[in-house]
Amino acid sequence: MASSHLQPLTTTSSDELSWNKQLMDCAAKGEISLFQDQLATLLKNTVPEEIFQPEGNKGSPLVRAAQNGQNMIVTYILKNFIEVLDLEYTMTVKSNHAVLEIRGVTALWCAALGGHIDIVRELVEAGANINHTNATNSTPLSAASYNNRVEVIKCLLNKGADISIANQGGLAPVMVAVMRDNEDAIRLLEDMQPVAHEPVPDLEAFLSTLALHTDVVIEDTVEPSVGDESDMAEDGDEKALASNADSLKFLSRIENRLIYTTGQSPDCLVEL
Repeated sequence: MASSHLQPLTTTSSDELSWNKQLMDCAAKGEISLFQDQLATLLKNTVPEEIFQPEGNKGSPLVRAAQNGQNMIVTYILKNFIEVLDLEYTMTVKSNHAVLEIRGVTALWCAALGGHIDIVRELVEAGANINHTNATNSTPLSAASYNNRVEVIKCLLNKGADISIANQGGLAPVMVAVMRDNEDAIRLLEDMQPVAHEPVPDLEAFLSTLALHTDVVIEDTVEPSVGDESDMAEDGDEKALASNADSLKFLSRIENRLIYTTGQSPDCLVEL
């Protein structure tokens, strides 16, 4: 048995949240031996469906393993439990910096975002829906485009991923790649979809998407105080002004790339 700070589960445990957390931790860390031991103990009193597709968004060890690139865990689950698995089971995960909650994601979406190509291939071959959208209508292809995961993009495109599905901000995968300035992803997606896209019509939705998919925060413009030099903008104002300037530069770069990619300037950016 692999060494770990986690203790193997026993049949006397009555704390469902505890065993779920322990199993999820093993899946995230790739502790295959301990994972197998805990799973074997659980299966003495629990059906597999309650472990891999628990109610109440407690989370699936398959999704967690895919999110963290744990190939051995994913392979073990698919090999031994494929008949009872719901590959479209969704859960809420945290972003890399634990700042945002990303709702409604599948194992494939997580693997695509992380660039875990072997897991992506396994899940696709097992029958995972390559066009499953999360709570913000983002597909695995959009997730891969966001992080410039070239091999994942190639795999999904080869399997027939729909490149026209836009997220809730109106951005198709190629637009997501443009927004992130991901040249490799842009080239791949443009080869598949050379026609121009419609302009993004909704400013509020577009800015909301920026907030979800970038680290840039668009602040309200802060006017410096009028008076003596010592009474000019305080530290907070200066930071807000700098942030706003950086954001506007960022949006300008996006506009230039969108014009380059689509041949037209989105209305919402023109309004800015």
